[in-house]
Amino acid sequence: MQEISIKDILSILKKHWVWIVVIPMIIGISAYIYYQQQPNEYTAETRLYVLMEYVDSVGQVRYDTTTSTQFTGDFKELIQTKQVYQKTVDQLGTTLDIMDHVKIDISAVTGTRVLI
Repeated sequence: MQEISIKDILSILKKHWVWIVVIPMIIGISAYIYYQQQPNEYTAETRLYVLMEYVDSVGQVRYDTTTSTQFTGDFKELIQTKQVYQKTVDQLGTTLDIMDHVKIDISAVTGTRVLI
């Protein structure tokens, strides 16, 4: 078995210092520059189930699925109004001009009361 001294280890490290120091630094700087160029993007998804309830003449709670399906389209349009955006901006504690860069996609699942 061959012994290796600290002096031998240091000479090997000195010989290959480019691989040990410079290459990882170049990779790190390249990764930093790449991620700085990427746009800030946040994606969230939720589902909203629309179900209208009412109390009938007997006093029991009933659910009207036909009306709920019709209201799904209305809710889809109302969610995209400036008032909803303003409420969101107020809760985020930011300014309204940030909403100029926001894209909100809302779709209704056909034949259901679900908004995506």
